[in-house]
Amino acid sequence: MADCQSSDMQPSAGLRKRATPCDRRGRLVSRRSLDLGPTRCLLALTAVLAIVTAITPDAQAISRKQADARALSILKPEKIDDAAVILFRERRPVRKGKRIGDALPRAVAESSKRRSGKRLKKTSWLYWLDRQWGAKFQHEGVLLAIHRRSGRVLLRKQTRWWPEVNGRLPGFVGKQFRRYADPARNGKRIAYSSGVPTRKRGRRSGGSTAPGDAAQGSAIPAGSFARDCALVIVNGEDERFKYDATGMVAALRILGLPRENVVRVGTIDDFPDLDGDGSADATPVSHGRDYEQLVDKLIAARDCNDVFIYLGGHGVSKENSPKSAGVHLGSYSYTSGGKTSERHRWVTPGNLTNVFKAHPDVTFKVKVDACYSGRFIEEMPLAENPNLLIAETASSATEVSYFYTPVVKLPNGATVKDDTNNPGNADDNIRARETIVGRSTFTNGNVFGLTRFPVDSTAVNEAQAEGGSLLVAALAYAFERGFTQDFRARIGMTHPQLARQPKPEEPDPPAPTAAISSTCHHHAGPPPGQPGYSTLRVVVSGTPGASVTVNVSGPPNSFQVDDNWSDRASRTATIGEDGTVTVDFGIFSYGSYDIEAVVSSGGQQASAQATHVVDASNTCS
Repeated sequence: MADCQSSDMQPSAGLRKRATPCDRRGRLVSRRSLDLGPTRCLLALTAVLAIVTAITPDAQAISRKQADARALSILKPEKIDDAAVILFRERRPVRKGKRIGDALPRAVAESSKRRSGKRLKKTSWLYWLDRQWGAKFQHEGVLLAIHRRSGRVLLRKQTRWWPEVNGRLPGFVGKQFRRYADPARNGKRIAYSSGVPTRKRGRRSGGSTAPGDAAQGSAIPAGSFARDCALVIVNGEDERFKYDATGMVAALRILGLPRENVVRVGTIDDFPDLDGDGSADATPVSHGRDYEQLVDKLIAARDCNDVFIYLGGHGVSKENSPKSAGVHLGSYSYTSGGKTSERHRWVTPGNLTNVFKAHPDVTFKVKVDACYSGRFIEEMPLAENPNLLIAETASSATEVSYFYTPVVKLPNGATVKDDTNNPGNADDNIRARETIVGRSTFTNGNVFGLTRFPVDSTAVNEAQAEGGSLLVAALAYAFERGFTQDFRARIGMTHPQLARQPKPEEPDPPAPTAAISSTCHHHAGPPPGQPGYSTLRVVVSGTPGASVTVNVSGPPNSFQVDDNWSDRASRTATIGEDGTVTVDFGIFSYGSYDIEAVVSSGGQQASAQATHVVDASNTCS
């Protein structure tokens, strides 16, 4: 075995022996182990870097601030002119493999599934730019995923619905949209905001939307709505809709609808008590046909002859659902072949028209608070649905509708404060860790109008004199008077729509009739200094209440008219309830008298003629 040689040892003269390397403890080291070569060196370096990276995983990751700066430079939210803009961000990067997308369905149909989204290839910071915060869906937004390490954009997608991560709401939306509805709850989940209120919170002493009973001092006679029923249907996934439902139910009860006739449906688990026995009926609601059956059961259970349907939810544009409008009321789990999927719940104009046709002897009223809700009026023509008496929508067919927001930023940059009676504006309706208690702006205006109608005696009396459905009159009144408390409509951001069946034309009154009979009576002796005279009595038969003019012509100087003698005389009278009227003429000459009666009623006339002769023998014939 060769001896270990130090590097300072010199070989003997004439020898070219290489020194044997040794380690620090004097042990021999193989030359072959030291001769790694370029490939082995590269592999060894890669392994070392991998170990270092595993030990310090965030050493090369961009910070949250750097990611925010990158997102802001890409999306440029400050240049958007919309009323309120928020750039949301998840607090932590989203792991690779998660499926990112929006919840917009492929079409309005009870079988429509959620979109699948796109899987993240690498762990990334997730952003969502909401271009119209405060608007209901559908409205525009942008999803952005920025790689946690390199800062590269891995996903940029236009959205029209709220975002989802693996089919669930992201953290910045929160359960039942609570964080999304109240941005102050999001804290570090907001990278940018403009036109979004920051509010101080106080203690909440009690809600102002609790259901009540008929208004005190109501001018509406008791029992006027005994057979009127209402179905208040709202989206159960978004907490904000429950305030609309609570307010509408309260307004209908204040109006005077019986408590048991007002039914509220919010989620698939809501089993309303339709027969009023105090226990919920097993009526699972998952798609449009279920809602149709719900109306059928309500009509049967309460003997309704008049039904009001309120729909509150999200809507879709013609671009994304060209075949049908719809109100999105949430989602439900559907299992088939052992596989479970999430599906959407909708009520469409088709569902409503099915109900109208199924109950031709029942009249209906519809109010829709959703984006693009004007499409319902377009797809439910009143001419084709004669028992649909009135339909109202929160916006036109091309507009979104809005939740309550305390302030609004106008396109010109000005900020306008909501100064309506919306309960969200009351200081005692805001509390820490709770969504702002406010109604959607259109519903708020209608609630105001419905609660004012019963105490407006002039409006009630006019509606009763006009005839027809009193509930239709109340809804039309609420639509018109509620405009002052519909903040978004008042500032021109929405244009609510109303369609009402024309008042039935009153049938033409029957043509008047006329008939004449006459008698003559001689008076015993003339008045002193005057010739003898007789009374010609004309009895006209005709339409009760009609006006009649009787014209009589006779011999010269037969009549004394205004102290003058004439051969003609005329009288006007009204036919009595028994269909007759008697008109007397004093005559002073014998001879033939021609009689004509003209009866007038409803712009129409009828006439009758007769002749009466008073002969020289001083007898009447």
